[in-house]
Amino acid sequence: MFCMHCAAPIIVCAPHCSQCGSRLPVAADLTPATPPRTTSPWRDAGRLTTMLLPFAMALLVGGWFAWSVLSVHRDETAAYRRAESALVIGDYGGAVEAFAQAGSYRDAAERRIATQQLLAPIRTAYLDAMTALEREEFDIAIALLEPIAESMPGFEDVGVRLEEARAGQRRALERDVDLATVHRDWMAADDALSQLIELYPDEPSYPQRLQRLRENHAPLIFVREGMLYQIGPDGQDESLLFDDFPVAAPQWSPDRRYITFFDGSAGRSAVTTLYLFEYRTGNLEIISDWAAPDPFIAWRADSSKLAFVVNAATSDMKPSDRTRLALFDPAALKLDLLPLPSADAKSASELDGITSPTWSPEGDQLAYVAIWRADPPEPHNTNGFADVYVTDLTTGTARNLTDHAIPHAAYVTWSPASDDLLVWESRVGVAWADSAETAIWLLNASTGQRQRLTSRADTTGWPSWSPDGQSYAVVAGGFTIVLRTLTGTELIRAEAEWPLAGRITWSPAGTHLLAVAASPNHPSSILHVGQENDALIPLPIASDGQWPNLGPQWSSWDAPWIET
Repeated sequence: MFCMHCAAPIIVCAPHCSQCGSRLPVAADLTPATPPRTTSPWRDAGRLTTMLLPFAMALLVGGWFAWSVLSVHRDETAAYRRAESALVIGDYGGAVEAFAQAGSYRDAAERRIATQQLLAPIRTAYLDAMTALEREEFDIAIALLEPIAESMPGFEDVGVRLEEARAGQRRALERDVDLATVHRDWMAADDALSQLIELYPDEPSYPQRLQRLRENHAPLIFVREGMLYQIGPDGQDESLLFDDFPVAAPQWSPDRRYITFFDGSAGRSAVTTLYLFEYRTGNLEIISDWAAPDPFIAWRADSSKLAFVVNAATSDMKPSDRTRLALFDPAALKLDLLPLPSADAKSASELDGITSPTWSPEGDQLAYVAIWRADPPEPHNTNGFADVYVTDLTTGTARNLTDHAIPHAAYVTWSPASDDLLVWESRVGVAWADSAETAIWLLNASTGQRQRLTSRADTTGWPSWSPDGQSYAVVAGGFTIVLRTLTGTELIRAEAEWPLAGRITWSPAGTHLLAVAASPNHPSSILHVGQENDALIPLPIASDGQWPNLGPQWSSWDAPWIET
């Protein structure tokens, strides 16, 4: 190696030339250059991949996490919506499950707890229903299961259990009918068959059985020596119902749940106590201590109200005054008084009494006879005069329908199918049905239009509407039962062997009528209206005949649950 300036040999690693003193290059500068190395592209790519892999993994994990969060959010949102939809249809069980699946979405946890609280009584009711089923208390089980099946048809097996309860109830009712028939408890058989008809209206055998039962065995009630009895129309199955004290003028409610009667110790001109007797339990309630012993009390067709005459119960009134109508609610044991009708506009008159209340078919109006004492007294008319009124029970307003046109009106009865009234007129006012001079009028409650149906020379008893409201039955001449249309056509005329009092009641089936004998020593008469043979069936019953007793009677035929 030589110096670049003088070409003299140089000593390796010497900083200067020994000959000319020039600076020599360092050893690194004298090192020959290393030729470039040739590298593999795959090795470079691998190196790059190694460098980027952590970033790729981070992106992958982040994406997966984001996707997971989004998926969970989507599932929880869907579950929350399902829960809300379940609440709308009343599926509380499904709502609880869906709110639980919604996790922490919005207020899902709080709403799940709230829904569980709503579900608790339903679950309790379901468990109570299962207990009732095990005890064969089918009515209770049905009452508990029906609301659940209606609001939550998917809850447990409520549908299956409800059908099980209904089938058990049907078997039990059919068994009750059979047992009651064996024991000749016709009212119990009637009750069970009526329930079966209501529950299974498409089963034809139930109405047929009930019709036969009511035709042959529907009991009548009557009073003998002050004691209340019932008896079948065939004269069998007599039984004592009440004998704690003397009673008078018993009358069924249309649903035959109750019987009303007066304290039998009261005379015709005194006030007395009216009682409510529950047929099945024998429970006794006082309706009023100021009732007039007027047998013409009236039950509303649905048995929800009773109308009767009371004394106004003021200190300046005589016990014989009967100047107010009372309405009694047997469910609430509540008594209300109707307002008095307005004073007569044609003359200065004083209200002397009210009688014969009768309900409109809808039960929103009440017709009755108001008797006025003329002031000054009219010649040859010491009893004053009477008018027929209708009171609207919604407004309390009363309308005079007759305005002196039927001055001797003594009894009124409303058609079961229209606004027509039948008014019985007697020359002596409120009197026994065998009055010497009577007449029957047809009066429309809406228009006031009236028409006399019988001659004043006829002697008739109180008219009684047929179940369809197209005709009426009446005792004429004291011995003859007549069924006549409103146009005057006679459908039936049957002669009784013994005198009749004039009181007619229809059987619950609407196929028979009973005309009460004038004397308890003579038989009453039963007529089968549907037969061509007009022969009367005698019914010998010794019953009390003094006022206000009107003899044996069936329950009302116009009860809403009766199928005729």
